[in-house]
Amino acid sequence: YTREVRKHMDYEEKTVFKYVDSLLKGNAPTNYQISTFSKHHDQVGEKLTELKNIIIKYCPAKANENLLNAALFDIYACEAGLESHCKVEDYIFVPAILSLERRIRENEK
Repeated sequence: YTREVRKHMDYEEKTVFKYVDSLLKGNAPTNYQISTFSKHHDQVGEKLTELKNIIIKYCPAKANENLLNAALFDIYACEAGLESHCKVEDYIFVPAILSLERRIRENEK
């Protein structure tokens, strides 16, 4: 799961944010659109749900309950944080970038 989150954040840093930087400078690269990003970012949340379900299903009966509860609490907290992160992207970031893309493309015509 950690690898998936890093991959997601690296993708945002190296692809999405560079693309947005270009848009902010008035350039609209033709090899990428923000809609590509919005189609794929939910996959990180799915991986976290998988992790949580695996722990709950396969945790041995003799497991330390305090440790298990702490781990599950952290996972649920991470899930809530990730959900907030995705909502900001879905409802604020992506619509703003779509609007910026439209404006730049209209100006190029």
